[in-house]
Amino acid sequence: MEFRQLHNASPTLISTLRRAFANKMQCHIAHNTSKMWELLSSTAFDRLGEVEMGRVVGGESLVQGMKRVGY
Repeated sequence: MEFRQLHNASPTLISTLRRAFANKMQCHIAHNTSKMWELLSSTAFDRLGEVEMGRVVGGESLVQGMKRVGY
């Protein structure tokens, strides 16, 4: 599935989003899943509202919260 998303002549929405996320996180596209969980492990996401989620999607960093134990 990932190969088709990344090596297709016409890019899909998910492949475009994965490339943008990898670019933002400065990592290889294959590391998207681990980077995603690294971000979501923050307690700042526990009570995230629509406005804050819009900021995250827009590329802003969350400043509050801390990493969960064990990640």
